[in-house]
Amino acid sequence: MKKIVLYCLACMLLPACIRDNRDDCPDTAAEARFFVTHEHSIEEFDTLIANDVYYQVFQDDMLIDTGMAPYETIKGGGEYVIRDYDSGTYRIVA
Repeated sequence: MKKIVLYCLACMLLPACIRDNRDDCPDTAAEARFFVTHEHSIEEFDTLIANDVYYQVFQDDMLIDTGMAPYETIKGGGEYVIRDYDSGTYRIVA
């Protein structure tokens, strides 16, 4: 299988609430949104792969989480959202 290219649209840097006084914010967790392609094409992913995508989340080269993006959610270029991480820099591998 050719490699699956995973694009992160937001890199875990989007806080849930932005303002000077964050006391009223529900939490400070961030989320990442990504979509999956094959050879830079959403259509090729849907035609050739058309399957769930397992992913791993790394921070500072340490594996911190694994998960699965269901095909029904990501087909046709649909975004998959990963939530409840602290704001920071992460690497997502599928």
